[in-house]
Amino acid sequence: LEGGRFEEPDKKLGLTTLWGNCVTYSGSKLYPREKLSAQLENHASNFNFSAGLERSLFSLSALTPYFQKDFTTTWDVLNHPRFFAEDCSLLKKQLTESIQERDKNPGRLAFLIRKLQFWKGSVRARLYTKKTLENITSQDFLAWHKKNFQAARMSIAVAGNFQVENIVKLLNQTYGKMKWDSSTYPDKTPLEKNPANPKQKAFFYAKQIPQTSILFFAKGIPHAHKDYIPLKVFDYLLGGSSFQSFLMQDIRVKRGWAYSVYSFYTAGSRFGSLGIFGQTANQNVPSYTKRVEQILQESPTLFDEKKLNEAKTSIKNKFVFLYKTPAEYLWLYLSLKWEKMPPDYLQTFVENVEKVKLKEIQEIARKYYHPERFSKVFVGPKKSLPENTKLIPVQIPK
Repeated sequence: LEGGRFEEPDKKLGLTTLWGNCVTYSGSKLYPREKLSAQLENHASNFNFSAGLERSLFSLSALTPYFQKDFTTTWDVLNHPRFFAEDCSLLKKQLTESIQERDKNPGRLAFLIRKLQFWKGSVRARLYTKKTLENITSQDFLAWHKKNFQAARMSIAVAGNFQVENIVKLLNQTYGKMKWDSSTYPDKTPLEKNPANPKQKAFFYAKQIPQTSILFFAKGIPHAHKDYIPLKVFDYLLGGSSFQSFLMQDIRVKRGWAYSVYSFYTAGSRFGSLGIFGQTANQNVPSYTKRVEQILQESPTLFDEKKLNEAKTSIKNKFVFLYKTPAEYLWLYLSLKWEKMPPDYLQTFVENVEKVKLKEIQEIARKYYHPERFSKVFVGPKKSLPENTKLIPVQIPK
């Protein structure tokens, strides 16, 4: 469904998550929670919801003999949700309790701080709190369902063992009967706002733990950018290839400063982000931080033709295993359409990886991995942090 968390009123953040979870949990008048749960469990089927920023996803996974029955059942649930008060109150309580877990995992906390600082001032940086969840009423669920469950917002994809004509008939008997109203499509203007993208800042969250989580982050590029594939190859070499990556070999194997250290690059239809994450013993934090900065500074000279060719071979060999299930492929298929990638993107991916040259990798490093582009997040004891670093303390909304 096009539309998601970005449309939520500021005073009712969390509405999309609660709404979708209540739909799949509470069921409909014809299929209330107990009946719906029993049917899905007996069929070993899964009916789930995921609240996204720009889009939200309802998904059904069912064995072939039960697919039609479960499809029509979940159609009824989606078309006539009951929003039973006790069910929705339970889900709200569970979501409220989850807020307390935000600062429990230092690694996840570091990435959450990155999100809040990178997107500061944008709808992408908002988090639900106890107060915003308290503000959500049963009437909000009804209004949100009417707003979101619209034909003009929908994409439907099906993969599995079926006859096409049977699926078409099934869709025409259900979703095909919905009224089309183009005015219900969401206005995505708020998503066009550029990230705050702080540079050379050091954000700090005090936590008395034996290891400090350290996250370097910077702005990346969108999926459709001409540098996308060369940047993916560079990220693979730097720290995205698990144990054989440069970061792992240098930081863990050679120096013994971290059990896990890696780089990442994520891209969407509008923006991208990249960075390096690791956790190290508190006494190693200054040395670790300095070494990562050196690696970024030296990044254009880290790799030669041999390393590049090894990376390209590894990427090509792994490509076929990335999407092993129908669900994974459906999400990939829809994502590529949403991001307006060319129809032959998958067919030409391996070929385009093979075309990447060493000079492109070096240029990618100079363009996107210079240390002055990066900010840092530290989660750990303040006394372990590098001296003479101007720290910006941060808090997490609850």
